[in-house]
Amino acid sequence: MTRSMARSGAEQDGGDGVAEGAGSRDEKRAERNGDDGTARVTRAMDKKRTGFASQPRKKRVDNAFWNLPHEIAATREKLRLERLRKREHATWKLRVQKLCEQVVGVKPVFSGFITIPDRDIARATDEVRLADIAEFSKWIPIAVYWVDGSYMPMENQHAGFMGAGVVWWEGDSLCTIPYKLGRYTGDHEDAEVFAIAAALGRAKKQIERGANLKLVRIYSDSSNVLERLLRGTLYVLGPLIAARPALQAIYERTAWLTDHGARVELIWVKGHSKSKGNVEADRTATRAVQEQIAATQDSKDEPPLRQLLTEGQVPEFFKESGSDWVEEWLWRANMTTKSRTGALTAKEKDWLQSVADDVDSDSQVCSSDK
Repeated sequence: MTRSMARSGAEQDGGDGVAEGAGSRDEKRAERNGDDGTARVTRAMDKKRTGFASQPRKKRVDNAFWNLPHEIAATREKLRLERLRKREHATWKLRVQKLCEQVVGVKPVFSGFITIPDRDIARATDEVRLADIAEFSKWIPIAVYWVDGSYMPMENQHAGFMGAGVVWWEGDSLCTIPYKLGRYTGDHEDAEVFAIAAALGRAKKQIERGANLKLVRIYSDSSNVLERLLRGTLYVLGPLIAARPALQAIYERTAWLTDHGARVELIWVKGHSKSKGNVEADRTATRAVQEQIAATQDSKDEPPLRQLLTEGQVPEFFKESGSDWVEEWLWRANMTTKSRTGALTAKEKDWLQSVADDVDSDSQVCSSDK
């Protein structure tokens, strides 16, 4: 009896020893795995109860899971801004169309002639291009201009600056006029429309000074502007720097020239091709932009129109024209910045006035380069 009880006690002690040994191994393993004490006790109790120790659950969660909510939020915000941009753009298009129809009517008829030649003809040299009027020009006064617009795109650090150039020949001399159109007053098509209006304005001045022009021919590399002008659906006002938009000036000056016996022709020329006149017009327009950039860099002050403008800064002649004109002016002036409300500084006012004065000037430069 005593021997049997001793054996049972030894077996019990041995069993506990095995359990304790297994528990020690689990504890060491748990320490290596970084488990806390509570987890070790739980696993030891599980082994006594079931004969198997529970294994620690490893927390392996992909980082992308935690970034997912942020990515969803960013995508939603991007889509919201895109929808807002589309709505604003649609509103802007309707407003510009309304303003264009206000100044020139619905689908106005251009009283001149517009030609969109095929690309081979559009790429020809100026000698070939003018062959049809070479003899005619010897005994009948004519005026031939090349025009172009220039615009700094929004991704450029000097975004928004605009310029236009008009080029023509006087004998052996090449004459150019650069027009500084300001900053945030329109886009590239506004500059192209202004350039055409400027050439028509120069021809009008020639007749007013006594010239008996019978033909006014203008070459432009903006086929998009010419095609829509031909269809009567050109909804481009021109830069908002004067009371009369350039689009209105095109129709009015063309009608005036026609009434005074001059045939007006607008012809498309392939840009940056073999036309020397087009190349010079592009250089002249680019020079007008570069001169404006240089003028702002010479000063330590902020360039004009770099800050948020409000209705108080809108020129009076646009306020008198109605709320749509005010909204359009502010839309362009605040095209890329959202930083300030307040009055224009004296320097900004002087700069805007100098731009308006420059548009009306006739400061041509001629050089013998034929």
